[in-house]
Amino acid sequence: MNRLYSISTALVFLALTATSIQAGVIYSNIGIGFPNDTPGPWGVGVTNQPDLAGIPFTAASGGNLASISTDISSTTQPITFLLYGDSSGEPGTLLESWITVVPAFVPSITPVAMTTLESVQNPLLSAGSQYWFLVALPTGSSIHWWSNDQGVRLGFWQGTSISTLQKSLPDNHEVGIQVNSTPEPPSVILFAVGTIAIFTLIRRAQAPGEV
Repeated sequence: MNRLYSISTALVFLALTATSIQAGVIYSNIGIGFPNDTPGPWGVGVTNQPDLAGIPFTAASGGNLASISTDISSTTQPITFLLYGDSSGEPGTLLESWITVVPAFVPSITPVAMTTLESVQNPLLSAGSQYWFLVALPTGSSIHWWSNDQGVRLGFWQGTSISTLQKSLPDNHEVGIQVNSTPEPPSVILFAVGTIAIFTLIRRAQAPGEV
């Protein structure tokens, strides 16, 4: 009876621990209906010089970056995404970058497939801190970047360089993104310890001659 109680207790402990290691959301301005319920895309016409565009966001919770999801199409492939820390209200330290192919640009307001950028560097993002998510556009690019579906109207930022970024159309919906975190390392360790404890209890329960 004592052995069964111990195993049951360990299983409950493990279940609670497993819940604690689920990845979280660091920031999101999109809902479950995105991008099909978006008010429409924000567009950049054919660029006549290299361009940067994107938004700042404030982390609602902290954690190591796992991925960033958004809905964007482009005439040029691949394109470069950039994640910066903040420095006095403008992009500061580059935390991670991605070069990837996204859906091809078409002159339509129908959303395209979502693009998810998996983090390799897994930088730590802090709750309450501001970050910048940008796309670098080479000369001749055209993009559609779909707006958020939560009514967040903060516009977007655009410029030919980090130092020349300026806010545009502040009353427009900002583009939709979701920033996800990885499980915290202490929780992963706790999960591993719980797993080992359960297997130890099961082996002891199965050993002959024990009460």
